[in-house]
Amino acid sequence: VRRFLRLAAVVSAVCAVSFGPFFAMGQLGTVMGRLFPFGRGLLHAYWAPNAWALYAAADRVLAALAHRLGWHIAKSAAAGTTAGLVGGVEFSVLPNVPAGVAAAAVLAAQAPVLGALWRRSRQLPGGFTAAVGYALLCSYVWGYHVHEKAILMVLVPMAVGAVRGRRQGGAFLLLAAVGHHSLLPLLHRPQEWPIKVALAAVYLLALPPLLLAATDAAPATDAAADGDGRGSRGHANASHFGNSRSRCGAGTRDVPGVNGIGAGTDDDIGDGSRHSTMSGGGSRTGRALLTRGEWLYLLGLV
Repeated sequence: VRRFLRLAAVVSAVCAVSFGPFFAMGQLGTVMGRLFPFGRGLLHAYWAPNAWALYAAADRVLAALAHRLGWHIAKSAAAGTTAGLVGGVEFSVLPNVPAGVAAAAVLAAQAPVLGALWRRSRQLPGGFTAAVGYALLCSYVWGYHVHEKAILMVLVPMAVGAVRGRRQGGAFLLLAAVGHHSLLPLLHRPQEWPIKVALAAVYLLALPPLLLAATDAAPATDAAADGDGRGSRGHANASHFGNSRSRCGAGTRDVPGVNGIGAGTDDDIGDGSRHSTMSGGGSRTGRALLTRGEWLYLLGLV
């Protein structure tokens, strides 16, 4: 509760500093209307790649099927989602989605991580930064009238946590590839094509080795939290369950896992360096950034 109150105080202070001048000048309503554009429709003129884009695409497929079957569809709704205009969106076949439904979907998607963060914030895989990234991603996927540029708000906290382990690094790599690819159509002029493609390709090709180097150099506690989130409890903290560490000279000792979660060996060398081999998902080099299918998808984007 104390930490929640501290976080609430920080958020309230930021909101007071940001919106205080507008409130004093009587322009708070205008700002709120720009921040929450409920009158501008569910989708932006250029669809962000989220759940509602799939919903709209399904509506277009059903509309084409209805046209072939001879069903009547109102002309105002026939091109509502693809007119390229900012305003209310009317779907042809599927029900329209009001702002309240989108807000409920966002809260429902965020509920698991918010509950886990409240119960055991220190044991949450990826820590607080991963929880922030997940919550922002839920807002991007299920939010109302989401702009494609909003993916940058998700990538910032995920970039901070990407160096903590290969699971976080792989998630950031895949989302960064999809997010940057979705921004490329914003640069639509022919003379901009080679620049945007070259920059995106160089970034996506250079990012994997940088993430591998960063995760290999991550602290042991962060790397142990990689995998399924149990490595830090099963290996790094094994000394709390009756195992003691010997640091004189060079030696090898077996470290049993906790509750059967893997096992490993620690080699303590005289210069203070340590090499760990863990089979419970906590190895720094035991997990690839992406699966084979994800790599193929990433190469397809490049």
